Amino acid sequence: MNLIINRNIKMITTALAVVLALSFSGCDSKPSVNSAGKTFDGTQVEEIILNTDGQNIEIRSAGSSEIKVSTKGGKEAIAELNGGVLDVNYGSSSSLVNFKTDTLQVELPDKQFRKISLTAFAGQIKGEGLKADELVFIGDSGRLEINGFEGNHIQGKVASGDIELTGITGDFHIENDAGNVKVSHNGQLGQGSSIRTGTGKVEMAFENAPGALEIDASTESGRIESSLTSASEVNAVGAGQELKAKIGSAADAPNLTIKSSSGSIYIK
Repeated sequence: MNLIINRNIKMITTALAVVLALSFSGCDSKPSVNSAGKTFDGTQVEEIILNTDGQNIEIRSAGSSEIKVSTKGGKEAIAELNGGVLDVNYGSSSSLVNFKTDTLQVELPDKQFRKISLTAFAGQIKGEGLKADELVFIGDSGRLEINGFEGNHIQGKVASGDIELTGITGDFHIENDAGNVKVSHNGQLGQGSSIRTGTGKVEMAFENAPGALEIDASTESGRIESSLTSASEVNAVGAGQELKAKIGSAADAPNLTIKSSSGSIYIK
């Protein structure tokens, strides 16, 4: 009887060891190799939608005529082209144990798209050299970084994570609940732009000083510094400060609204 029990225990132990070995095999420190991926004719695509669950997103301009979709881990992402819209989805692993976060990689041709939408659940988003009439991003937790955007409008929210937009054009409306926001803009706003953050500082920098601009900035418990306006235009309001100022004399100057609950605001 004891022999049978011991044999059963040994079999169960061996099975568990095999399962754990297979599960942890994806968690080694060896460098991953890009998969061959999928390619699409760039002339047939006007809109791009990327969705990930537990994975990162990297999207950049590569200068070729095709759109390439791949992953760092070599796994296959679901990509479908329908009516000029390329829809790509890459979810979390179904393994029993998975501690490794993968990255969805998309390379774009040098063209102006109608719209690019980026959504990451529990993952980071990184874009470089993007061109689109509209860029939309959504994230629940993780950093968002866009380095270079040519277009008309950016709109997005990250619930918990830093937002950094560098070398962008057009209007923008961005917000987060927790995290810092840093924006570098070419200086030519269209109609209006806004930044709203809960707990985090805001750094707003113009590469070229705008000739006309209305600024409405306020923080409930922080300070405001602006090199575009006089220091006397910053007023104390409760535990925070506010800045309401106008640059230039144009009647139809674009407006910039910046609101922070518990962070400082820097404008230059």
